[in-house]
Amino acid sequence: MSNLTYEFWAWLVFGTLCLIWSMFDSREAGLFSLRTIAIGAIWAGIFASPLLSLFDGEYECRINENVSYLVHEQIPYVLRYGFLCMCMISFGWGFVFRRHAVRVVTEKVSREESPDRYQRWYVPVLMLMIAAGIVLFIYSIGGLENLVESSRVRGEGQWDEKTMAVRVRDTVNAFQSTIFVGICLFGAILFSKKNSSITARALAVGAMLVGSLPGLHSLSRASGIAFAFLGLAGLLQRGRRFIAAASGCFLVCFLMSQIGLTARGNYVPGLGSYFQGATDYIGSGISNEKDTAGKKSPKDNDKRDLSNRKLAAMNPLDQMPPATQLFRAREETRMPLAEAALGLLTSLNPLPSQFIPRTPFGLETLHERMGTVGLIGLPSPVLPQTYNALGYSGLILWLLLGGILAWVQTIHMRVHSAITLWAVLFAVVGLVIGVQNPIRALVRPLEISAVLCLLELFGSRGEVIHDSDPSCWKKVNDI
Repeated sequence: MSNLTYEFWAWLVFGTLCLIWSMFDSREAGLFSLRTIAIGAIWAGIFASPLLSLFDGEYECRINENVSYLVHEQIPYVLRYGFLCMCMISFGWGFVFRRHAVRVVTEKVSREESPDRYQRWYVPVLMLMIAAGIVLFIYSIGGLENLVESSRVRGEGQWDEKTMAVRVRDTVNAFQSTIFVGICLFGAILFSKKNSSITARALAVGAMLVGSLPGLHSLSRASGIAFAFLGLAGLLQRGRRFIAAASGCFLVCFLMSQIGLTARGNYVPGLGSYFQGATDYIGSGISNEKDTAGKKSPKDNDKRDLSNRKLAAMNPLDQMPPATQLFRAREETRMPLAEAALGLLTSLNPLPSQFIPRTPFGLETLHERMGTVGLIGLPSPVLPQTYNALGYSGLILWLLLGGILAWVQTIHMRVHSAITLWAVLFAVVGLVIGVQNPIRALVRPLEISAVLCLLELFGSRGEVIHDSDPSCWKKVNDI
């Protein structure tokens, strides 16, 4: 990158230091807290690619040869807003967490030894979920004939006219996505439990495979999400003892996301296409061209060495290019505050948006602005979307988010049941998915998380010792 300003360096350093501080602030759950995951998601989406581009020598993202997706002069402003969002999350988290700091009644009972009143339901429920997931997957791809190599192209149908049939189809697809995420989470939780039986762990592996099928088939950047859930579930259930295994899980997740990202431009959807893309990736070469059907090019001389790929382009969570577009759009046209507030309220509605009228919250997509309608869908990531709709007033939303995350975390520490673990993981799902998608992708998992916490909080009979001084609380991850 050229013409780097002092402001660019300042916000880049401040954001990175904020992440490091959050990871090692052991007074408030440190490395395994939802605050750290939220700040880490922002750092990965906003700060990571500009930092990696320093090693590349340039940072560029283009829709095509003539249209640049990245607005370089907006990068310092995006970094500044990202750092301020990190700070607001920390402020909201600290206020709620310190008020609700708790300690375990007896430090001799570990989390694995705590009774789990739902355990007898795990195996039958998971078997039903696996069966339902297989049926839904086959239905969603259009039959078994599309399993290995699909007759459909990636993204087909997203530009269809919004008739009633299309609205029903899109609603079913959204429901399916929730089901598959739930299957992955269930499998990850059950596999990482210390006292799980061999049968339960075998089912858990099957659940994670079934939950991964849509991502593998569609050549998605989220194809390895099951491994990320497994790493997180293990850390939350077994603490520091699972760090090495969790690191391996995250590495596998990253490699699988790279395969999906590199294969999607050269192959049509399909499990066979994904594994062919994996072969190309491992063999350090992918095709730069594709035939008219969107399938792999048979020309061996079109392949290039993957070591020539830019480091910034390898970040699957990069949201800087759309963020710079949304920041520039804010300078050109500002949404009235009343309209933005209405858009925010309607975005909180948990019911299907295909049938409930909703006011847009800022620019929710960028394909019209970038001229890619009918070709490439470009969703607006939640962080720059809040700025596009509300400007710096949007920082209030990140303050509230920090408080909500702290509330979910403290409920899990107080009750420490399978239900609250689900709540924490659904919050993580919202944080990770929201990096690349509009605000509803963040809100819906958080709503599920809040409902689970309330159900378990009112149903829990365990005694809790409250303490206003966090220094008196023994961190749950050290137990």
